Amino acid sequence: MENNKNSRDYYASTGLNNYVEYLTEQKGGAGLLLRRVLIVLLVTALLVAGTVVFTYVVTIPQMMIAVFLICFVIMWYLWKFTQIEYEYVIASGIIEVDRIFGKNSRRKMCEFPLSQVQTIAPHNAKNAHLIQSSGAAKTYFAASSMKSDNLYFVIFSDGKAGKGVLYIDIPEKCLSILKYYNKGAVVE
Repeated sequence: MENNKNSRDYYASTGLNNYVEYLTEQKGGAGLLLRRVLIVLLVTALLVAGTVVFTYVVTIPQMMIAVFLICFVIMWYLWKFTQIEYEYVIASGIIEVDRIFGKNSRRKMCEFPLSQVQTIAPHNAKNAHLIQSSGAAKTYFAASSMKSDNLYFVIFSDGKAGKGVLYIDIPEKCLSILKYYNKGAVVE
């Protein structure tokens, strides 16, 4: 199994062969860098505006402590949205994908039974036509990056939202579990 310094594998300690948890961290790209720069610029602008208002306009320099504290809290709160991890749990024939912000705030992205998966294939030029011809209404991205060596896409049918495409990093153990539940959907 390939070791990725941005990913961690967790396997059930119960000895079950059909259960896997996988956690991968989103690698920094242009969008992530832009978010970080915008957060720093926003907090800097608030700090400068607070300094000008409370030092020269209102002339209450003691309020600068409150301005610094407010800016610190805003920076702390927004910065967690630049530290994103994705967790996949496959158990009892159901895959659940969560997005984790700042290692403490979890949001469910999607959940569906593996029996409703149409295609599981590596993301490459050879398989690109499968995504285009799927007619997917929704796209979910839960991989470390689009350049990941283990990047796969999963085309599934959800009764609520129609068809969807999920991009995920799939290590060998995870792929073997997906084959266990829906071998016909796996494209090598």
